[in-house]
Amino acid sequence: MKPGDRYSILNKGKTSFDESTFAELYLPILGKTAFTLYGLLRSLPDGKFSNLLEYLNIGQARLEGSLDKLSALSLVKIYEQPKYFQILLRSPKSFEDFLSDQLFKQLLISKIGENKVKNFMTLQPEGLDITKKFSEVFDPSLAEGLDESSEKISTDLLDLETFEKMMSDRGLHFTNKSTDIIQLFSIAEKFGLDWYALFKLAEETANVDHTINTDAMLQRHVASKQPLPKVDEAFSDLIRVAKAMEPEEFLTQIKRQVGGFVDASELKLLSNFSKQNISSEVQNILIHYALIQQGNASLRPTFVNRIANDWMRKKVVNAELAIERINNFDEESSTSKKVTFSKRENVIPEPVWSNPNYHEVASDDEVAEFKKQLDALQNSN
Repeated sequence: MKPGDRYSILNKGKTSFDESTFAELYLPILGKTAFTLYGLLRSLPDGKFSNLLEYLNIGQARLEGSLDKLSALSLVKIYEQPKYFQILLRSPKSFEDFLSDQLFKQLLISKIGENKVKNFMTLQPEGLDITKKFSEVFDPSLAEGLDESSEKISTDLLDLETFEKMMSDRGLHFTNKSTDIIQLFSIAEKFGLDWYALFKLAEETANVDHTINTDAMLQRHVASKQPLPKVDEAFSDLIRVAKAMEPEEFLTQIKRQVGGFVDASELKLLSNFSKQNISSEVQNILIHYALIQQGNASLRPTFVNRIANDWMRKKVVNAELAIERINNFDEESSTSKKVTFSKRENVIPEPVWSNPNYHEVASDDEVAEFKKQLDALQNSN
């Protein structure tokens, strides 16, 4: 998209629009530039993007960012052709539909606060509902096949009410409710997850203080879709156990086997790893590597932290990837040692006398012995 590219507006004049509702609900989310742009698209004739840039007095990047906001909130759809774009205008949500949409409502709360949004909510009616049904007014045959009790079904991506109930039942909490809910909707939309799949992901990646961690959820789901590396059968039992046990339990079992005990510093290390969203199975492989494969008596902070940092950078999120990383590290270390030894083995020290600046100084005894040998050699001749 360039300033010189042309655009045309589709559906102009065929959208429902309430200026007061749009300003109250959409302006805080869109910001002034995107808000104004929507109004321009409704009123200006087709033309070049440079016209919009002049009206708004902004740069191209900011214009594209504003169009992105409008499309994200389903206010426009954009279709690209070579040097030409079609922009389909869509109607904003009505006041009622906007506030009944959990995602849009939460976006608004994140901008203006929950109290102000509550003030927007319409009062619930009181008294006896005497509203007539369709079949009570019109010919009943016209309503055949319709569910009289049905109303407009919410198309929300996430059943937030059920999700929050499950969180309460399992003792989970939001870290930041406003931000977390927006992230949850984003993950659900991006990966097509229903509320249950999303909740299981939240439960598996929750912080040690029982708050959900949306960043960890995203990382875990992305990693779960990647093919697992091939690992030697010899590690199958270790992987199975690592996936089934919590790190504290795994560490205690290993210490019992070798006749040791778990100290407070080791438990603190594991707690820190959990806060860093290192999965339990990855922590268990790290414990096994440090205590069994390396033969350390305890988890030394310098050693295990260095490995943990490396694994976090390399996106090691499961036991299989952890074992692969260990094997790669061991192979690299082994190769490095072989190269170093080979170089040292082939180096033959040069004799001292090969140095052109070398001058040998003989002792008095060596000089006397040399004269004696020389005299004997002369007498023999």
